[in-house]
Amino acid sequence: MQLRGELSARDGAMLRALEPMVSFDPPDRGESARRFRALRDEHRDDAEIQLVSAIVSRDDDKDTAAIERAIAIDPDYADAWCTLAMAHARRGRNDEARVAFERCVAVSPHAIDAYVELAALEVRLGDHGAAERAARRALAIGPSATAHMYLLGAMHARKSRLESLRVVTRAMVAAAQADEAPILAARLDVALAVLFGDFATARARAAECNAALADVPTLAAHSHAVSAVVHLANEAGDVAGAGAAAIDFLDARAMRIESRKASADATPLCLAAARRAGLLDAATERAERADWLARSRVANELLTWGLAFAPAVDDPVALEEARRTLPDVPILPYSEPLSCADAGVVLLRLGDVDRAVTLLDVAARACVAPQDPFRSTHASLWLAEARASRGEHDLARAAAQRVLDRWGATTCTTADAARRIAA
Repeated sequence: MQLRGELSARDGAMLRALEPMVSFDPPDRGESARRFRALRDEHRDDAEIQLVSAIVSRDDDKDTAAIERAIAIDPDYADAWCTLAMAHARRGRNDEARVAFERCVAVSPHAIDAYVELAALEVRLGDHGAAERAARRALAIGPSATAHMYLLGAMHARKSRLESLRVVTRAMVAAAQADEAPILAARLDVALAVLFGDFATARARAAECNAALADVPTLAAHSHAVSAVVHLANEAGDVAGAGAAAIDFLDARAMRIESRKASADATPLCLAAARRAGLLDAATERAERADWLARSRVANELLTWGLAFAPAVDDPVALEEARRTLPDVPILPYSEPLSCADAGVVLLRLGDVDRAVTLLDVAARACVAPQDPFRSTHASLWLAEARASRGEHDLARAAAQRVLDRWGATTCTTADAARRIAA
């Protein structure tokens, strides 16, 4: 209270505006946004308030004007340029985003976050050359596990050798926090084995990693490990193995700290795997999925909806539930390509092929395979199916061929890809 009393009237007003988002349980971002909108009207010549208001609001169409006003007040405000670039990127205004990123680093040459975000944009667009350049520029400034991940994705996309990728993974693990490094190392070992078609090694390493994380308190860490186990079992046609790992994860959830990021939670995947193995009845799966959707707080409803229903697209009842709950939001070039794969396959199964192609193309084109080698590869297979349904057979075969080129081994997914090429 003493420190709060020493704040200026302006700083105290900013703190009160932030309170709903950082102090309320659950956080109320909407109320913070409302307070900041009122505050920015009172302080129209305050660049920081204009920018923070836009960041809190997350409404790119309405708040781009506030960001631009912050820049007009202070043309050398690097954070404002970076925020403007990200807003443009979320709306698919890619050229404008690149210009704003470059302006950011022009006024602040050591703005590592700008290079990382530029790399993220190029990764999403599938421009592996530009993504690699941006990631290396970030790493020239300082260590960044995120920049290393983007570099890894770009290098894999341009078909770098396994040992070259391992050099990047070792640097990435070294840049991670000490308590996260062993988990990250194991996750990357599994990803690289999958990407180079060594499924026997991947499955053994994933099982070891999953067992080692049995007592880890965070849901996100265990989610990455169990997702790999379930996906690898599915690729081997081992429904029982996938279900056993899934039910163990589901039984242990109550003891873990939930992730605020829906994409870091394996609950929907494990619900579907447990149901297929006969370890969970369909009614319980539906109830738990509905509860997960209600609790998951993310910025985009459509992508969360996709995460919830993509693992269950084999269930007609789940698809009808997906149809009933489909969010009424526009299809945009989202910055989360892997989540685009999930939403895309659900739309495809619902017969909305054109919108499915839009999202699946984003996921298949992006340089994100090391982040999740399963969903990124499945995206190409689903894109092949979607394009074939539109009569685009050459494009469909090309998408299916990417699956075979990546994995090569005989798995359920590559067998399906081979059938599509032969069709």
